[in-house]
Amino acid sequence: MWFERFTIIITSLHRDFLPSNWGYYRPTVFDWSVLADRSDGSCMWFLLFCRFFPAISIAEVKGVLWTAKQNAKAAAEDAAHV
Repeated sequence: MWFERFTIIITSLHRDFLPSNWGYYRPTVFDWSVLADRSDGSCMWFLLFCRFFPAISIAEVKGVLWTAKQNAKAAAEDAAHV
């Protein structure tokens, strides 16, 4: 969807209403900075979403956590007896 919008905007900037103004579109520093900002912002929001809404269900992890706690408890007791 982003590429589609990019294509629409670039082609509209490429051809002006006056044929004497026709030329190739060259992005400015501002255009590149907006592109970098949007891509960095998209990455940030994606990573924040993954941080607070993980793809692994808590129900799938519950059994593993319980087993890990039991193993850690047994290892701590073994270390105390040595």
